[in-house]
Amino acid sequence: MLSVSLVRAEDAYKYYTWTVTYGTRSPLGTPHQVILINGQFPGPQLDLVTNDNVVLNLINKLDEPFLLTWNDIKQRKNSWQDGVLGTNCPIPPNSNYTYKFQMKDQIGT
Repeated sequence: MLSVSLVRAEDAYKYYTWTVTYGTRSPLGTPHQVILINGQFPGPQLDLVTNDNVVLNLINKLDEPFLLTWNDIKQRKNSWQDGVLGTNCPIPPNSNYTYKFQMKDQIGT
């Protein structure tokens, strides 16, 4: 008798730490103060696939509250962490917040 069992590995976890600061960049040809993520403008790219679990620690080094919104990112398990004011509070200066969610039916960057 042949026995076959399907084993599914645990969905991948992707860990990120983003530090938000001010910087000067010239996106339109003249210098402007912009918000940087890990010193980058635009911010870093997330390479994710469906079912990836995202754990992103965001550190706010600005002198004002900061709120990150996850526009067009479909979430499973924690859709209330989409960053919209009302479901999330802004991150106070010199504080951090860890977003935790699972990607849903999306592949891309």
